[in-house]
Amino acid sequence: MKDWPTHKKACKDAQNANLENKLARIAKIVQLAYYSFRERTWAVRLSDIEDRDDVLIFHGGGMPDELGYLVKFPQHLVTNDSTKNAMLCAWSCDEALAWMHDLLAGFAEGKPNRSSTLFHLANSIYIGMDVKFDEISIVLGRVLRRIMFPIPSGGHLDNWPSHLHDVLRITATKSKKQWIIDLSGAQYGIPQTLWTWEEYKALHAANISQVQAFGASKARFKLGAKLPGRTFLSHAVGAMAADHMNEAVNKWKVERAVSLPDLTRMRPEEYKQAAVDLLGAIDKEVYRFTKNNDFKEEFAAATLYDTMNPGKSAELLDEVNAAFLARATAP
Repeated sequence: MKDWPTHKKACKDAQNANLENKLARIAKIVQLAYYSFRERTWAVRLSDIEDRDDVLIFHGGGMPDELGYLVKFPQHLVTNDSTKNAMLCAWSCDEALAWMHDLLAGFAEGKPNRSSTLFHLANSIYIGMDVKFDEISIVLGRVLRRIMFPIPSGGHLDNWPSHLHDVLRITATKSKKQWIIDLSGAQYGIPQTLWTWEEYKALHAANISQVQAFGASKARFKLGAKLPGRTFLSHAVGAMAADHMNEAVNKWKVERAVSLPDLTRMRPEEYKQAAVDLLGAIDKEVYRFTKNNDFKEEFAAATLYDTMNPGKSAELLDEVNAAFLARATAP
């Protein structure tokens, strides 16, 4: 067959295009779910923000107090969606992969092709979509803007260039084409969620620092949720909220008799309606959970632990991060 190479390329391109369409739907839903999740679990007391072209500056940022751990998102400080989304995902790239893990896995039909804990898999290959998921930490060489938080005692914290950025890498097992789902890129002025790896790498001068199995961030944050002190309080609250979100997703699937992969195959209008319905169910349940819990007891216990054991929570965090980093692999 003389035109076999041409036919083979056309077939591969068609398969990649079909997969990319599915990934675009997944990325859209998971991104909106994460923004909603972050808004409902907001815990940063800001007095003001400075919204400049290349930097977003937070002011205030006091710790939670006896009034409760969570606070209402400061919508009054926001003038546009890009700023709001940047605020919602500031310093949260690994958290996004942790708490959105089950939703992402569900879209890929949720079952890896090996009977082992996700964290211990060198590669997580998901049947159904025929892709491999990895969590990768990257160095961004170029960003459109960064976020800065002045410290009252002097100096400031910033999210770039001192921090690695964590994203989900998807590799087609047949064609080997790769995409990136970046759920927290808005903090760097990256509003687009789904990219091909080549486009992402070129535009943001991105280089891979380390690779971890899909599920590593969830395992790390779940471990942190069990540890004492204020350092881990956000882990504990996030883990509980994520559990409620996942319960809402499972309930929605049963009530609608629809699987998450079904959404990637629906006709456009059906998909839009199903996506709105699913996101509404998620937001409703997370809102219900956070509205009915002020986490005063958890905050008091964490504060007492830190008072009795100064610096210990920070030591535990370093130990947890070091343990997981040791299991990461080079690109």
